[in-house]
Amino acid sequence: MRILSILFLSLFIAQPAMAQTLEERQQLRDWSERLAGAQGEQFESDCGYELPVTLDPGLAAPFMEDRASANGYCGAVVNAMAGMCRADEVAKRSITERVRSYECHFDAENREGRFEFTDDGVLRFHVNNNTPNIDRKAREFLGQALQPDGLNLEQRQQMERWNEQLERNAPTFEERCGYALDVSLDDSVAAPFMEERANGSGSCSSAMRAMWTMCSDDMAREAIQESIQRLECSYESGARTGVFELRDGTFRFSYGTSTPNVVRIVTEYLSQTL
Repeated sequence: MRILSILFLSLFIAQPAMAQTLEERQQLRDWSERLAGAQGEQFESDCGYELPVTLDPGLAAPFMEDRASANGYCGAVVNAMAGMCRADEVAKRSITERVRSYECHFDAENREGRFEFTDDGVLRFHVNNNTPNIDRKAREFLGQALQPDGLNLEQRQQMERWNEQLERNAPTFEERCGYALDVSLDDSVAAPFMEERANGSGSCSSAMRAMWTMCSDDMAREAIQESIQRLECSYESGARTGVFELRDGTFRFSYGTSTPNVVRIVTEYLSQTL
């Protein structure tokens, strides 16, 4: 029997005073076993680990009275996380790193359902037998809650895509300039560029393009090789013409969502600074 049903049994043994009927205890056991079965196995397959799940004994009576299946309602959250792991590597990393266990509790007063996420990685879902759209609500909650670095899930997914775009420029840069440039894109670009539906890595790519173009000249290539080992790109509000700093081998470039002519202004700055 998987870990979920073991947790159910220990919960029941630890709380004999709850005065549940035998039928209720049997039903809770059956729900636990079903949730630990196909749904638990699918979660483990998609997310890469076995998720400890605890069902609240208070679920039994109201769900049985309504002839509803608590494992279906509680399991919808497990299914949502499995789907997120399956669909996106960023979401999978967030879930596997932060969600340590899952608890499903009965809440008679809150039809819409309520989520909590504790600092020690416990995801709690408070549900009743009329709660709708659980899959969508779980995805929305987790998308906001799983943000240890200050970014929500959607922003981190977008940052990953932008960083991949920058990585695709690396071989061309190395071939022209003769070395591998270390490039970083700061998280500060995520929110403002996504709000404007703009490409947060575009100006950073243009800065690389400016250096790549300069490397066609032997003297400029040598100066770049000697002076720039790392490019750091970040957002700065109001930095329409760009903010530059070259120090200790690091070229820092800050830009806004509408900074124009990046190749030209980076070329001018480096030509006067190197």
